[in-house]
Amino acid sequence: MPAFLGHRVGFHHVTGGRASNIAVSSIPSFFGRFRRMQAACEQQTQKEQERRPRVDIYRLLGVPHNAPADAIASRAKELEGQLTRHADTTTVDPLLLSLFNEVVATLKAPDLRSAYDENGILPESLSALLQQLLPALSYPHSSDSTEQGITAKEYVENREPVRRRRGPAELFSSLLGRDFFGKSSPFAAAAAAGRRHTQGSQQGLDVEAHVTLSFVDAALNGACSLPVIVRRQETCTACAGPSTRRTSPCPVCEGQGMQTETRRSSFGFVTTSVTCSACNATGISQGPLCKSCEGEGLISKDVHLKVNIPAGVLEGSLLRVEGEGSEGRNGEARGDLYISIGVESHDRLTREGADVCSEESISLEDAVYGCSITVHTVDGDVELKIPALSRSGRKFLIKGRGAKKIDDPSGARGDHVVTLRVALPETATAKDRELLKSLREAEDVGE
Repeated sequence: MPAFLGHRVGFHHVTGGRASNIAVSSIPSFFGRFRRMQAACEQQTQKEQERRPRVDIYRLLGVPHNAPADAIASRAKELEGQLTRHADTTTVDPLLLSLFNEVVATLKAPDLRSAYDENGILPESLSALLQQLLPALSYPHSSDSTEQGITAKEYVENREPVRRRRGPAELFSSLLGRDFFGKSSPFAAAAAAGRRHTQGSQQGLDVEAHVTLSFVDAALNGACSLPVIVRRQETCTACAGPSTRRTSPCPVCEGQGMQTETRRSSFGFVTTSVTCSACNATGISQGPLCKSCEGEGLISKDVHLKVNIPAGVLEGSLLRVEGEGSEGRNGEARGDLYISIGVESHDRLTREGADVCSEESISLEDAVYGCSITVHTVDGDVELKIPALSRSGRKFLIKGRGAKKIDDPSGARGDHVVTLRVALPETATAKDRELLKSLREAEDVGE
């Protein structure tokens, strides 16, 4: 599965914003105006830079980028229900709750969502919350940025044990628990992309995979021991890591770390000591680099794993398998495996959360006089009675015959929603006209 990075357009320069308020009449020369306007643009750029999204807010809700508005509303309602159920046992950080509400509001509003999709622009309130919760040190934008975590300088100044700064995965786990979104964490790749490779202790990187389930399996059965191939980093078997690299005293400085140079001058012989360039003043000569890992200590390997997928997952769901990511450095813990779920389409059924939906067509005569139809559900056929004078578009619920609710350990299921479609004849006979009249009269009475 490709790496989950932040929203693609989110790392580009943000355009738009307030126009310059510089008065032309106050600047006598063209070049003066140009310099002032250039400075104003630079300030504007700096302000807009702060609004660049560093995470993908679609990943936060666990929905794909092309998710329709009703799917986003359904997912938001589902998560709000989780928060309500856990309110008595979980203390929710107010900032995180505000962030959740801001993300939902942004994706629900067509204009705000369009601005984010097209230009990566976030509302100022949401951007400010992201900056407050996800500091820049956690998300470096270049290879020479500092590693995620508290630096040695911070350790000395604070006199506190060095600990890794909480990333967004931990932040939102504290909001909705470690198993939210079906044991998923939407910021896996953002956190992984923020970690820079070092030779010191470092937690293993997160890895990702993709699996596809049939419509029925995703809704009702899930998958047990599903084989997946994951490409992750493992300890190099050729050298067992950089800590085993052979060392010896530097032959240039004889292990002193300094080189002595004697030169003749007009005042006589002058002796100076300089840093040994061969060992960078360490006095140690490293052995040859491992040809397999080039001294990294880790190599990429394809690993065959078996994973369990719970029933009730949706297209775009993200599942986290703890401790199945890349190996850490110097004894640090492994990263996690994140699995994105794909669901095959069904020729007759669709999903809306835990509800399964279908459309059933009946004749005009059956709509007027009533009938019984067979409805195909995810676990078999069900007979449904259609009452007389049923109009097109009427919905019927078949209780408990939908998909399993992924966040309900009791195995409760949603409903099957049937939308009735009345097929009208191409040419209406006298009898058809009478039937249509009866149906319209029934609709008028119903209104």
